[in-house]
Amino acid sequence: TQELRWSSTGDRKVDWTVGYYLREAERNDASQVGTAAPSSSSQTNDAYAVFGEVTVKLPDPRWALTGGIRYFSDDVDAISVSTTRVSTLNATFDSWNPRVSLSFKPANDTTLYASAARGFRSGQLHPISSILLAEQNGVELPSTIDPDSITTYELGAKSLFLHGSLLVEGAVFYSDWEGVAVRVPITSTINGLTNSKGTENKGAEVNVVYTPSASLMLQVGGSIIDATYVADVPGTPLNKGTDVYNVPRNSFTASAAYSWDVASDLRGVVRTGVVYDSA
Repeated sequence: TQELRWSSTGDRKVDWTVGYYLREAERNDASQVGTAAPSSSSQTNDAYAVFGEVTVKLPDPRWALTGGIRYFSDDVDAISVSTTRVSTLNATFDSWNPRVSLSFKPANDTTLYASAARGFRSGQLHPISSILLAEQNGVELPSTIDPDSITTYELGAKSLFLHGSLLVEGAVFYSDWEGVAVRVPITSTINGLTNSKGTENKGAEVNVVYTPSASLMLQVGGSIIDATYVADVPGTPLNKGTDVYNVPRNSFTASAAYSWDVASDLRGVVRTGVVYDSA
């Protein structure tokens, strides 16, 4: 991956960033899944993106408006081969992904913001070994996985207290994730993939960081997330309203870190932490 970025500097009424991103990737696999014939596959991705973002301070300097856009294009060339089948994918996936946010600073140490943004992920070729095994078990799988995209809206606040030693930040969000790939059971231990209609995700997050001195930092945070599938997915145990894979409804984190000078050019740090995720 390579990226070239050009940004404004200094205290300006208009801040801007423009850039170019390049990614070249190659992957090669050999596999045997269940009782299906051995297979091999290879895939190359030639992707690039151009992007720009502008932040404008409004006449009332407490307000700022940010707008940006990113064009992404990914040329995917893939082949999956077994002794009985060949599957190929040669396609270009591209997307315009905008972002906009509005911020307000009622005081120098407090920021309120609202934002909306879109993200995108390319499609992929389904391994032919999975398709062959699925056919043996009467399961229908697509030869390719379509791209998916996500649009997220967020409201948040950040503020400093106690002369800057206490940071409190929180946000609420809503995400519409369209076309997300999900697992399709082939056997009791092996899955394939297919696109779903998507998921609906909403939640709240909060984080508090307290630094009473330059040596000690204490942190505590957590989130509550309601993430569910928006429609039944045929051939899977997923129905409308089913919780999304690997997204806990409740999460909690806490940590403490202490640092000290060992020598003029050496500093020691000791840290402990706990992370809790519900099922």
